[in-house]
Amino acid sequence: MRSETTCVVKPFSKWAPANDLYRLEDKGGWESVSIDPYFISPLLPSGCDPRTLQAVEITIAFRGKELFPRGVADATLSWESSAPILYGLTRRIPFHIRADGEPHTYRINLADRLRWIASGDIQSVRLDPVAQPGTISHLSLKWIPSE
Repeated sequence: MRSETTCVVKPFSKWAPANDLYRLEDKGGWESVSIDPYFISPLLPSGCDPRTLQAVEITIAFRGKELFPRGVADATLSWESSAPILYGLTRRIPFHIRADGEPHTYRINLADRLRWIASGDIQSVRLDPVAQPGTISHLSLKWIPSE
């Protein structure tokens, strides 16, 4: 039996892009022109208990600029919660993504992340999809409830 979760994340079209992320209307993606682009989710419903979540699946396609090698790029999932720290170093999960321009899905286990579990109700999520200039597309985020 799965636990109920109130952690519903809106589609990326409702997220706020920030820090040199520009929408590519004709291609359905975003262009990053800095080394720190990010998206912030709308506020989550009150009572988003991190203990009800087993994992998160993030799908993304990224192609770096020519001056950066293809291969691997760095991404980060961060969160704001009812506890007093905002998107700090203690509330982040770094992960690597492939930088080949194709969509890939990454599953991040949350159940064994003490900082995630102990952070209080999750209020919003921040995704830093890459740390380099390039093109970002096929973004989605899906919570996997605890069983």
